[in-house]
Formats: sequence, structure tokens, C-alpha cells
Amino acid sequence: MFTEVSKGAEAPEYEVSTSIPRPAPITLSAFFGRIALVAILVGVAVFVILFGGNDVRELQTLASHGSRTAGHVYDKRSYSGKQRSYYLYYTLDVGRYHGQDRASVNSSTYDSTNVGGTLTVTYMPANPAIHRYGVVTDETAHRALVTWTVLGLLFTAMMGFILWLLESQIRLEQRLIRVGTCTKAQIFSNTPPTRGSRSNQCKVVYRFETDDGRVIQKTQKVSFRRGRQFIPGDAYTALYLPTNPKKVALLGSISMVRLPFVSRLVG
Repeated sequence: MFTEVSKGAEAPEYEVSTSIPRPAPITLSAFFGRIALVAILVGVAVFVILFGGNDVRELQTLASHGSRTAGHVYDKRSYSGKQRSYYLYYTLDVGRYHGQDRASVNSSTYDSTNVGGTLTVTYMPANPAIHRYGVVTDETAHRALVTWTVLGLLFTAMMGFILWLLESQIRLEQRLIRVGTCTKAQIFSNTPPTRGSRSNQCKVVYRFETDDGRVIQKTQKVSFRRGRQFIPGDAYTALYLPTNPKKVALLGSISMVRLPFVSRLVG
């Protein structure tokens, strides 16, 4: 593997041949990360199509063929979180059907409805198990369709962005391993994540010199597990792209690609 330089020592001079690209297979964690993200994307699509589609179909059926009755409130509860949530718990008795359910309501409905009171429920006469709180109309079904569509698109976009970030990192590390130039990087600072922070990354600032004499300073975010090895004042091996030296990474921070042996790197 590459030799990392620490404790104030000088990094060795590398004569790296770039005529033949070095092997850069991805790690198992990166491979399974790809699969997991794709599986989540597919799972979200299936969930939205099946569950969301079924919800919209039921609302459309209730809007066109549903009947209305009174549900009897037997409990009411509110829950605190990012936003306070209000629920009314009610029983529904229609023919031979006897069921219990809960309805999410706004604060005014919650305050004006007492335990023992009633609320309007729309149900299917042929199957009262299919029911919704309130008066269900075509507009209700349309709003549900829009909501499910927006949620599906937002979640797909979010997971697609995460997948793109992962893929970009994998491709960058592969290019660095295959054709990157080795150099000595001097660590200037290493800021660990603050206690209570959502981020678990160190912010490492270092400086290195390219083969043509340019001195470049880089700030790189590294996971705490890998980042704590970079001690200010010490020198470590870094890899940069000859065509774009700003594309650089400390060798010890590379985690998506398996590092080849020194014999495969040194010309």
C-alpha cells in the first residue's frame, strides 16, 4: 500500500507511472451502498404506486358511492414533536361492522370535539371497513393524488441526489487511484465535529505542491474515524489529478476504492 508519513517525517518522493492505469476496484461497502440506494428508490416507487394508488382509488370510490354516518368519539389525544398533532379516536357501527379508528384533525376541531361526541365519517355501504373521517368529495381524492405524487417525486429526487453524490465520490476516488499523482501534503488544521452536531466529519486543511510547482491549499471533509489520524504539522500522502490538481484527496481518506499494492503504483 502507499506509505503514509506522520509524526513530522518527510513524505517519500514517488515516481509514479501513469501510462498504464492502476486497478481501482470499489470496496464492498461502496458496492452494497449502491445496491441499497437503488433498492430504496425501487421500494419507494412500489410503495407510492401500491399504497398511494390504493388510497386515491378508495377516496374516489367513497366520493362517488360513499354514505355518511356519525362516528362516536371515545378518546382524544395530542402529541408534541416538530409540530403538535391532534387525534380523535372513534368507533364506527354500521350494520354488522363494528370498528375503531382515529382521525387526524386540526386544533380547532380537536378543542371543539368532546369525548362522547360525534364526528362525520364517510364509508362504503358494501364494505364499511373502507371509510374516512369527514365528508369525502372528488376534491378530497384529487388532493390526495397530488400529495402522493409530490411526496413520491420529492423522495425520489432526494434519494437520486444521494445516489449521485455516492457515485461521484466513487468515480473521483477511482480516477485518483488510476491516474492520480502522489505528493506530500502538509496538514495545517484538523477541526473535529462539535458535540451535538449532526455532522460526523472532520474538516482537514492541508497544502501540497504539484509537479509544475504550484502550491494549492485544500479543505477536505473526512469521516471522524478516518479524519482523526491527520495531525496538524505532519505530512501525509495525497493524490491529485494532473489535469485538475484541485481534484485531490488525502490517501488515508479514500474509502470507496480498494488501494492497490505499492508495486502496482511505482514506476
